[in-house]
Amino acid sequence: MGFYTNIPDLEPSEAVTAAVHIGLDVHKDTVVVAVARRCEYSGRLEVLDRGSIANRALPIKRLVTALGDEFREELHFVYEAGPCGFVIWRQLRALGISCAVAAPSLIPKKSGDRVKTDRRDARELAKLSLLGYLTPVWVPGEAQEALRDMVRWRMDLKRSIQKQCQQISHFLLRHGHPYKATKWNEKHFAWMRNCKFAQPVQQITLASSLEALEAQHHQNRQRRSAADSGRMRMDLLFRTAPIASSAAQGRKRFSLCPRASVEGTKMSVRPLSCLVQKRQEP
Repeated sequence: MGFYTNIPDLEPSEAVTAAVHIGLDVHKDTVVVAVARRCEYSGRLEVLDRGSIANRALPIKRLVTALGDEFREELHFVYEAGPCGFVIWRQLRALGISCAVAAPSLIPKKSGDRVKTDRRDARELAKLSLLGYLTPVWVPGEAQEALRDMVRWRMDLKRSIQKQCQQISHFLLRHGHPYKATKWNEKHFAWMRNCKFAQPVQQITLASSLEALEAQHHQNRQRRSAADSGRMRMDLLFRTAPIASSAAQGRKRFSLCPRASVEGTKMSVRPLSCLVQKRQEP
């Protein structure tokens, strides 16, 4: 039997005092449930399987009601952070139930244990939560998560343009047409349109690539403008940006949004309008 590694040192104030810990192995359609508690008579740790339920609001609410009626003790749910986000966390908190989202990279693992099933994952989460070995992640608010999604979407638009530009540059370089001046301005586009190739198919390839790039650039510029205006509206909703003022001086408003969307309450909270002022030179 292996030993646990990567066990966090938790302060007493961080420990969860609930008597019953429920581990959830969350997937797109199903949630596998396991319950860990101390035996009332022997005091030994026991882990019970509760099968699986649909990953929907009503079955989860029924699960909370059934477990509350069964144990009649304080419940604490825990599941691993993943692609399903924080929907279950918000639903349980709305019901007044304690819940934590565990950091996957900080979950203790047994050395040599390579068997991984949904049932075992749920049992391990429940047991490690009861022992206090899990490290929860910070859960953003709905407004901050919306800002984070918008920032990521805008960055994806920018990367798609960069990828197309690289493909066209590599195509021209492979066929002996390097460009040594400033790229991707009007002069560069005019130069690329005048490039000649021995094969007509290559001329069609370049013309089609430039046409697609210009169309996507125009479309993405409109989308980025919509994203920027959306972030300005988010500023009205998200008045206090969790950014350190010393690191934010001299930056534009939009350059602070990626940092504000991921750092949460770990940074000092100041009004966003106070942080975008330019630094005054002495």
